Amino acid sequence: MRRTTTAVSVAGLVLLTACGTQQAATTTATPLASTSGPVCASATPSANGDLYNAADGVRPPADFVATAVVECLIAARPVAGDGVWNFLVEKRATAKVAAFEAALRRPDEPTTGGACSAIGYAVTWFALVDAAGRVVHATIPSTSCGQPQAEGMAALEALPFVEVSATRRDQVQTEAGSRLEAAATAVGCSTPFKDMIVEEDAGRPAGSPSPGPILGPSATGVTLCRYAAVKDADGSPLLTFRSGEKLSRAASSAVVAALEASGPEKPCSVAHTAVVGVFTEQNGWALVEADGCHRVHGADSRSWGQATPELLALLH
Repeated sequence: MRRTTTAVSVAGLVLLTACGTQQAATTTATPLASTSGPVCASATPSANGDLYNAADGVRPPADFVATAVVECLIAARPVAGDGVWNFLVEKRATAKVAAFEAALRRPDEPTTGGACSAIGYAVTWFALVDAAGRVVHATIPSTSCGQPQAEGMAALEALPFVEVSATRRDQVQTEAGSRLEAAATAVGCSTPFKDMIVEEDAGRPAGSPSPGPILGPSATGVTLCRYAAVKDADGSPLLTFRSGEKLSRAASSAVVAALEASGPEKPCSVAHTAVVGVFTEQNGWALVEADGCHRVHGADSRSWGQATPELLALLH
């Protein structure tokens, strides 16, 4: 599954699990050749590859007057004939800069030691540029809980950023993978899909009885998604799309009835290489091993059964 974590532009926020604190600092602005220099080339991505405004930002020097604000982010974009790539995107704003700089010069609020929400905020990486081409990687002053002040966030959101460059960095999906994902999306299938049969079978007693219906006899609007069983780079079991189809009402009813007629699970230890996902318009789903043990696994993680020859014939 292609990972879709993306830095949100301007004042878009990503919620984190804990408050951070921002340190007020002073430093000398870094000179560039000109205001059109590649500011974002100096931005360091975080461990997950995104660009967020870390606490290492500084206060603008007293003699610094910003004429532009640069925002930097990593964005996944399709490339014609070459899949999907991460791009380092640089945006610039030259209007409403003075108001933003003034908000950045506000003092941090003193820490009161009172109760704070366990939510922090991450802002996309930005810097100020002056007429001489000097660059300051600044930070928004913090509240008493270490969150960015509302005045700074509002001023950042008001900046009219315009994209000025996008530099290709690394490929996140091949062209073949892009086409496969497009084909899956057109049918209504997800790819890759976590192989829940493997994950939830680990440590489970063989032959566990099904506690009830797999999907329920009233399930309708079936989409079949046929998958190959693979492993990702970390060795986790995944299912990748091979083909799929939306079934007619009559065909959907036949598949649901055959699923509900699944017998008790039989002892078996043969690994599957192909799985058929059965998805309904009620958001119910079940996975059926197309080979191997031919087991049926329901979405409630407790329903296990044995596919009948009739069900396997309908799924193929």
